[in-house]
Amino acid sequence: MPTIDLSHAETQLSRLVEALESGAEQAFVIVRNGTPVARLLPIVPFPVGARIGGAKGKFMTSNPEPTLEAAVSGMFLGKLD
Repeated sequence: MPTIDLSHAETQLSRLVEALESGAEQAFVIVRNGTPVARLLPIVPFPVGARIGGAKGKFMTSNPEPTLEAAVSGMFLGKLD
């Protein structure tokens, strides 16, 4: 992990980010007066599987009560009775 002085990081931020994006570097440690103060890392996308319908068929629900269902629908539509 390369160590970069803070003043250099300020002036070369675009190049540092490009190095992270391209994979040329994994991370940079930013130092001030020789003391590490920050680490610059790339954002790694988190793989997400299928989400919609992921629990389909895993839960059993009863038939909704029509008056309660109408009241809840009305709340979503801004109708407060």
